[in-house]
Amino acid sequence: MLSIRSFNPLTPGPGERHNRFMNAISLRKSEPTVEKLQHDLSALVALRQDIRARGESDEVLEQNRLEIARCQWQLSYALIERYLRQSRAA
Repeated sequence: MLSIRSFNPLTPGPGERHNRFMNAISLRKSEPTVEKLQHDLSALVALRQDIRARGESDEVLEQNRLEIARCQWQLSYALIERYLRQSRAA
């Protein structure tokens, strides 16, 4: 079973469009902001719609699904972190 923590969604997968998208996402060492993650998630969902419309392979679709899951996971933790800091400061 694949653990959400064990895979690297930044590993290049098949498809030129996929690679162009992943190169467009800034790869910073610091934690991405909530807003950045929301933007990335929107872009990944738009890419998924494009992948489906073009009838890409199941492998490309699965790689995109994993990237969306990873981004959602990061967004969840970023939101938790943001609101925990706010509640501690209050």
